[in-house]
Amino acid sequence: MTGRILIVDDRVANLGVLESKLASEYFDVTTATSGQKALDLVNQQPPDIILLDVMMPDMDGYQVCEILKKNPKTAHIPVIMVTALGELKDRIRGLQAGADEFLTKPVHDLQLLSRVRSLIRLKVLMDSLKIQRMASSGLGIPEEQLVAFPTDDQIHGVRMACLMEDDVLREKIESFLSVDKHNLSFFTSMDAFSKALDTRKYDMALVPLIFHGEETLRLCSQIRSSPVTRHLPIIMISQDLRENLLAKALDIGVNDYILEPIEPNEIRLRIRTQAKRLLYQKLLRLSHEKSMDLSLTDELTKLYNRRYFNAHLDALLQMESGQRRSSCLMIIDIDHFKSINDTFGHDQGDKVLVEMARLLQMSTRDSDLVARLGGEEFVVVVDNATLGTGLRIAERLRRAVENKVFSLIQGGTMTISISIGVTVSGTDKETFTRDQMIKAADVALYQAKHAGRNRTVVGYSEVAKAVAV
Repeated sequence: MTGRILIVDDRVANLGVLESKLASEYFDVTTATSGQKALDLVNQQPPDIILLDVMMPDMDGYQVCEILKKNPKTAHIPVIMVTALGELKDRIRGLQAGADEFLTKPVHDLQLLSRVRSLIRLKVLMDSLKIQRMASSGLGIPEEQLVAFPTDDQIHGVRMACLMEDDVLREKIESFLSVDKHNLSFFTSMDAFSKALDTRKYDMALVPLIFHGEETLRLCSQIRSSPVTRHLPIIMISQDLRENLLAKALDIGVNDYILEPIEPNEIRLRIRTQAKRLLYQKLLRLSHEKSMDLSLTDELTKLYNRRYFNAHLDALLQMESGQRRSSCLMIIDIDHFKSINDTFGHDQGDKVLVEMARLLQMSTRDSDLVARLGGEEFVVVVDNATLGTGLRIAERLRRAVENKVFSLIQGGTMTISISIGVTVSGTDKETFTRDQMIKAADVALYQAKHAGRNRTVVGYSEVAKAVAV
């Protein structure tokens, strides 16, 4: 997952180290050597996340963080405080300033990347809710009917399932989290823990790296692969920095980790970040439902309709204006759809459209937009994605449809295929209009059809060709 990161530190050597580490992971990195320069850069081009040094001469990191969090335009940008200070009072001051995370120098690579990726995932959801609000507002929906951004005081009462064999550690965690009024349930066997998660009663899982002498990586993999718990946030506890095992845990889907001895503010921050993700996902779903009530959905498939798609894409391009980021648009057409209606009847054609809509939704993220343009045409909009990412997603969708068996109303089965035209919203120098994107993707879709169907083709707008030249 890529993103735009602003690093703020008055020491050039520190900037160089962090910039090198993050750039090697394909993040878009900008740097600032003072608090005021950082504020100026944020106002010019808001980043997805800010790494903020505490000790700076003109304006310390706490002051910069307070200014950012008090400004409605920048309050939702995650801030990681990077400090050589390890005392409790320094962390408390950072919390009071609004910091979302802490990293202590010297910064370990695994900790840096896991914290950054965790917060960027949160920022993606924040941006998605913001885009939805802009799109709905553009359609004339009153402000009071829009889903509001959550506040930190709403982050409480998380239902947590905790796998734990150490009674002393259990008592500490209960004490640390009591202030946030989370609902904790403790389990002393993997089997009971897994069965409890399958009941859908929990919002989050707290798992040790080693339980009764065994690694829990297989357990975490099972949690992530189950349809019931695939989106459940997992936080792992480890007695020490076992880099290889923790890296594997993050690769299989563990969201974050905490090292012992556990510090109260640290575990509260980790849980708060994952709880925010849960809340934003819930609000995104609620926003979808509200939009449905306001007649912005297709009656047959229950997807968003062309009207909402146009407003959504306009809002997305407006947000991207002047920023070095892009999004992908896919126009999808069911191959030989007329023959389905002619051979099996329109009821069967409608059934295929409904199943297609469901498949597209299941194969994309909550933050992506899936809409029906009309007839057998659908669109998918992927925010903050390169053309390469868009192509991978399009091919995944095409293969999913190709491999799906559709049931016939009168009995039996059938298979179908789709053709996809993919385009990107802009380059580093140019942002394209909604019409330019649609035309580019539509031309690519026509080329895919003409070349034999069941394929993905990239489309470029005339502006993009001119920029490339």
